[in-house]
Amino acid sequence: MLATSRKPLLAVLAMALCIMCVTAVHAQNRQLVDPAAAQARMDAETDTIIVHLGLEGEIADKVREVLMIRSKKVMDLRTKMRASRSNREDFGNMRQVIGAIDVETNKALTELLSAEQMEKYAEFLKMQRASRQRGPRR
Repeated sequence: MLATSRKPLLAVLAMALCIMCVTAVHAQNRQLVDPAAAQARMDAETDTIIVHLGLEGEIADKVREVLMIRSKKVMDLRTKMRASRSNREDFGNMRQVIGAIDVETNKALTELLSAEQMEKYAEFLKMQRASRQRGPRR
C-alpha cells in the first residue's frame, strides 16, 4: 500500500519540477535583447539627446554617430556578459569597461560640442539615471 501511494506523489513532484524548468527557461529567454527593439531604443534615445541639445545639420549627424557607436559597444558588451553568465568577475569588470567607453564618448563629444552643450548633455544623463532609479524594477 505504501509503494502505491508514493507513485502519485512522485508524479506530482516530477510535474512540479518540469514546470519549474520551463518557467526558468522562459524567464531567461525574456531577458534576451531583441536587436530590433534595442536599435529602436538607441535611435529614440539619440534623437532625444539631439533635440535636447538643440543640434542640427552636420553636428547633429556627427553626434548621432558618436552616440550610436557608444550604444553599440555597450550592447555588444552586455550581450557578451549574458553569454558568459558563469563568470561573475566579468560582471564586476563590466562597469569599468562601460566607464572607459563613456570617457571615450565624452572625449569625442567634447570635440564636437560647446561647453554649454556638454553641460546640457551631462544634465540629461543625470536626469536619465535618476528616472531609471525611480522606475519599476523588472
